[in-house]
Amino acid sequence: MLDFRKVLLGLSVAGLGLVGTASAQISCPGTAAVTKTVRAEGITESLPNITAGACTGTTNTATITFTVTTNAPITNLLLTGTTTNSTDAQATAAGLGPVAQGVLVNATTMQFTISPVPAAPTAVTGITISNLRVNASALPVGSAVTALISSGTGLFISSATPAQAAFTQTSLAATTFTGFANVAICTSNTTTVSPVGSVKISENFNSAFTTAGEEAAFEPPATGIPTVLLGTVIGTHIAVTFGNLVAGVNYYVPVSVVSGNLTLTAVPAANSPDTAALAGGSIGPAATPTLGVTQVAVTGGTGTVFYSVTHDSTSIDSTGSVGVAPAPAIDGTQIVLYEVLGSSTVGGVTTPPTVSASVVGNTASGYPQFAAAVSPTAVSAKNPTTTPPTTNSQGILSSCSTTMIFPYLLNTGGYDTGIALTNAGLGSSVSGNTVTPTTTGSCTLTLWGSATLNGTALTPFSLPAITVAAGQVYAFTLSSALMAMTTPPAGFAGYGIALCNFQGGHGFAFLADGFGTSPGKGLSQGYLAPIISDVFNNIAQAVQEPL
Repeated sequence: MLDFRKVLLGLSVAGLGLVGTASAQISCPGTAAVTKTVRAEGITESLPNITAGACTGTTNTATITFTVTTNAPITNLLLTGTTTNSTDAQATAAGLGPVAQGVLVNATTMQFTISPVPAAPTAVTGITISNLRVNASALPVGSAVTALISSGTGLFISSATPAQAAFTQTSLAATTFTGFANVAICTSNTTTVSPVGSVKISENFNSAFTTAGEEAAFEPPATGIPTVLLGTVIGTHIAVTFGNLVAGVNYYVPVSVVSGNLTLTAVPAANSPDTAALAGGSIGPAATPTLGVTQVAVTGGTGTVFYSVTHDSTSIDSTGSVGVAPAPAIDGTQIVLYEVLGSSTVGGVTTPPTVSASVVGNTASGYPQFAAAVSPTAVSAKNPTTTPPTTNSQGILSSCSTTMIFPYLLNTGGYDTGIALTNAGLGSSVSGNTVTPTTTGSCTLTLWGSATLNGTALTPFSLPAITVAAGQVYAFTLSSALMAMTTPPAGFAGYGIALCNFQGGHGFAFLADGFGTSPGKGLSQGYLAPIISDVFNNIAQAVQEPL
């Protein structure tokens, strides 16, 4: 007869045997991270270590698997010669086997498999994920980057709360442009070097800028990154764009910029590694201190130069900056914009130079990477509303012209007007105590008015160009100038505007009802022609004559 009590007892013993051979499981309370600040423009921003600590339990299973999910796209490098989609992100578990490389599951999920493990049950106190990189530019500025470790084979995470691993912030602080004293561009002197202005570049938070060496150091050891790939790791690249530059003028910036904790090196393009810095040249005569420079390619009044961060101390917050010089010294310790005149006289009207800066996209395969290259804004492509760069009222390139108005000119009703034009532009180009005369200039006098007093308006017309030698005065009568025209008007009553292609221009007019001692004549009046524009940007200002 079957003894059900024995059967039940046997099943119970068998059950105990099954329990005794079952695998235990590691249990961890949740995900944690040390919060850091990452660049809002970066698409390969390295997060701090993501951990699941205070774990309990043991395991002797063949593998432990788990996933990490972020709220920003994962952008780790894919490794060659390894499992498909293996990356340079890695995980370790205290007491278990070797480092595990992360495998990209989808845009925001990374899976890790740690194996083999010892045959005997092993206690695991924590899980650590390092070198996880994300596209921070996909998130709004100032938002949190989160990461969550999820349960998997042999691992149970009791909390589903993601860790706040980082907060996004723009890389650059407000860019400042400070101009130097006005520089005249009215000569063909191609040897004088003139500082136009300096640019201050500052990082917005500690370690915002990185060098190629720092980026390579972020890589944990034994990740399987090919040597050739390590050779292309790059540092932060910054585009500095100058605007409102004058056509015909050659502009230069230093190749190497050193200031405090920060060193910037000019590179030929945004996608060049740090090692491809341009070789320095020199500008100016032999008496000028040699300056390693690179010329800024200017198109349509705008030129951009790219700098790579080649040294940046991260020990002190927000002190890595390129300072502004108190005086236009050519010392190479800052991003100074220099100008050297072209081979011919430069004329025209200009506006104050401007500057903008941003971290820029990079097509190299190494870290770091930034959002796709865009036209640099005041601070960065991610935060165009940040305070724009400061530009003071100096640093203005004076135009090679003087504009003046003759408010009343007569050559009708028995009156005539004597006109004198003065070229006092001697020394409109000054270097130290050296005065360089301008060449002979010319003035064009354009007239608006009628043939008789209060008559029908004439179509505005210009008198033949009037040549005025530097340091000389040219005098003539309105009647003689009209007669020199191919089809002169019968008379004239109105006003004129003289545009002279030199600085230091002045005008004088003398109205009379007859010159000489003719009987019944002698009514006359003279006046100085007001100067209505001497420098660019429509700033009415009297010419400052050289001392």
